[in-house]
Amino acid sequence: MTETKSQKAIIRRLLFLFAALSLFTSLVINLVGGQPKVSDTVLAAGGTLGPIHIDEPNTILRVRVRQNLPLNHWSYVTLELLDDQKRYLTGFGDEFWSEDGYDSDGYYWRESEGTYKARVTVPKAGDYYLKVKPESNLSSGQKRTGNIAVSVKTASFSPIPHLAAGIIAIIAWFVLGFIGGGTSPLAALREH
Repeated sequence: MTETKSQKAIIRRLLFLFAALSLFTSLVINLVGGQPKVSDTVLAAGGTLGPIHIDEPNTILRVRVRQNLPLNHWSYVTLELLDDQKRYLTGFGDEFWSEDGYDSDGYYWRESEGTYKARVTVPKAGDYYLKVKPESNLSSGQKRTGNIAVSVKTASFSPIPHLAAGIIAIIAWFVLGFIGGGTSPLAALREH
């Protein structure tokens, strides 16, 4: 019985270590790596960036979009990935805003969102374009003078397999701790 408990403890420690390493690896892959492909701006009215040359099939692009808006304005920026003939492949987008006002107690508040990130996989090696298509409540003058910044980097690897392995290992660690041992979650965490 004691030998079984010590084997279970060793397995749990290994699972915990594996989970921690997998989750840390996922975080590192998500934050670093990749080669810059494009860093440019288009007018707030929209435009096209590229060509973006991709050397390998199934390359993951990390896209960051930023727009500074005047107070009490909004914008929804869609990016379309186009092939070398400028045919639509896929699209993604998000909303930006800059708002202020007073709450029910009379306190002033201000809030804004001006950045979003996305990942997109390009199917084949070759040249691609990004078409920036905004919708907003900006005036035509603001659309001619404002801009939208877009940066694109390739991702070295996908963090998803590491994240999934880490989550599965944590679940297995908890399950193994509760089966036959009746260990509380707090005691299980103290163990490591």
